[in-house]
Parts: sequence; structure tokens; C-alpha cells
Amino acid sequence: MNFKVLDGYPNLKYGFSEKKDGLMKLFPDDRNSKNRERFFESKKIPSNRIVSADLVHGVNIEIVKNSDAAAIKPRTDGLTTSEPNLFLTITGADCFAVYFFDPKKKAIGIAHVGWRGLVGGIIMNMLSEMKKRFDSNSIDLMAAIGPGIRKCHFEVNSSDRAYYKGYPEFILDKGEKSNIDMPEIIKKQLTEGGLAEKNIEDYEECTYCLDKKYFSYRRDKSPKIEAQVAFIGLVK
Repeated sequence: MNFKVLDGYPNLKYGFSEKKDGLMKLFPDDRNSKNRERFFESKKIPSNRIVSADLVHGVNIEIVKNSDAAAIKPRTDGLTTSEPNLFLTITGADCFAVYFFDPKKKAIGIAHVGWRGLVGGIIMNMLSEMKKRFDSNSIDLMAAIGPGIRKCHFEVNSSDRAYYKGYPEFILDKGEKSNIDMPEIIKKQLTEGGLAEKNIEDYEECTYCLDKKYFSYRRDKSPKIEAQVAFIGLVK
């Protein structure tokens, strides 16, 4: 996976696993640890420099310090740091990984954006934390939206449609059901937060559609939650 807005920075490393790499979701019993170790080893990322988010589909952003290396940050869906050689990770099985990079302040972030986080304000929370902690200016930030469930398959019922009332242009109303264009809402929130449109990129792949390439919670309905892992880090 490549993004034009993130390429061209030799010290920036990012990525997203695929179904062929195996299950990546974190579990207390470490059942997927071997898959994760193999995947990160293939990317030349040391396991003791990975910081993971223990997701709750919320809006909390954690500032990651060097002392957090190899830690799992509880109850958070976003991670950000300016420390080199730390690799921030989240998992997803339809929810979007949104990658953030400030080339001026040398700061990075990653957010797990599902519908709850999206309507709850996780995008604005990330921008706010990066400004507060690293003095990032939104106009300098790059943002990239990874694979996730797109409008073609993200269907909600009439009661849930109200969560997206601020974005009517991204709702396809079908009577009792509606389809929601989450990536477009993410992009709108990013521009509302001050990012330049030219600095935002969408990978435009649907996890539901590409059944050979990605796990999808909505498509597969697996009780064990099969998921990909996304990562970003600055190499010194």
C-alpha cells in the first residue's frame, strides 16, 4: 500500500496487512502473536518498538513516549508521537486506519475510525492533540485513509441515520435503510480541521468487496473478529 502524500519521506514507514498475512487482532491469550511477529519482521520492525492501541471504538488519543515501547495502550483508538523508532499500530476489520504525518514537526499519528469514533470526533481529537503536544499546524499535516468498508456496503437503519445528519451529501437514502460514505465524511472533517485537500489521500479500497484480500467483519460475521493491522513510524 502506497500513498503519494506519505511517500517521498525516507524516514517515514507505514503499512497495512492483508488477509494473506493472517489474523492480527490483539487478544489477551496472544493467539495471533506469531502472525504479528512474522508480519512486522517482514517489514524490519522490531517487536520491542511496537506500541498498540487496545481499541474500544472511542475517541481517546494517547501520546506515546519512548518508555511506552512494546506497550498496549488501554482504552484508546488513537496514538501519536514525535519519538523516532516507535511504531504505532491499530487493527481493523472494516473500520478505517487514518494515518497522520507532520513533516515539519516530525510527528505522526494513527487513528482507528469506525462509525462511533467518526461521529464522536476522533479526527478532531487527533488534530487537537498534535497541535497541543507538537505545535503542529493543520495546514502542514498529511493524512491518508486506508482500506475500509465503503458506501457500497456500509448500510445503516433509519434510527442510526440520525448520527450522520450533519453530512446529508454523504448519505444515500433508500427508505428504511441508508448507505453512508464514511471516507468522504473523514475527508470533510479533515478539511474542516484545517488540512489542505491536496494533503489528504484515500486508498479507495473496500474491505467488504475485496474478499480475497481483506477480512471484513460485516461480510464474514466471524465471532473471533478477524482483522488487519495498520502501522506508522519514523525511522531515525
